[in-house]
Amino acid sequence: MTDEIVTYLSMTDPSALVWPRVVPAFDFHRVQPADPDRLRGFYHDVGAAYQWRDRLGWSAADWAARARRPGVSLWVAETDRSVGFCELAQDQASGVEIAYFGLLPAFVGHGYGGAVLAAGVAAAWQLPGTQRVWLHTCNFDHPNALANYRARGFGVDRVVTDPSDQS
Repeated sequence: MTDEIVTYLSMTDPSALVWPRVVPAFDFHRVQPADPDRLRGFYHDVGAAYQWRDRLGWSAADWAARARRPGVSLWVAETDRSVGFCELAQDQASGVEIAYFGLLPAFVGHGYGGAVLAAGVAAAWQLPGTQRVWLHTCNFDHPNALANYRARGFGVDRVVTDPSDQS
């Protein structure tokens, strides 16, 4: 079994955001109120390929509580159907975490990843009081995930090879 390696990244200036040169057409909008069924669906449909498991045991009530949590928002990219999503979570330190981001399998490899991520980062910067946008990824995520985050302007804060050490 491969050990998990977690990389934490952040952006502290909105001018650091770099959009990809080619941006496919899509609509990016906030789902208000956040729909727990859509949030759960995206989590399962996107995360299945990347071993997302921290929420696998959640009940419908858990998903509803997450969707209602203050500071949590669901942003969706769509063409004639859903492309992908960003779950943003405002923290107490003027930061916005990109808690989850991903594309539905049919859209992976078609140029949407950088553009949908950039749209999510731009949305995070538009939330009141944002001074930092951050996220983490691991070696189980899409093989291009870390490169995509770096290409969008995120800098690496730290790399943790022992996931139990989250300090």
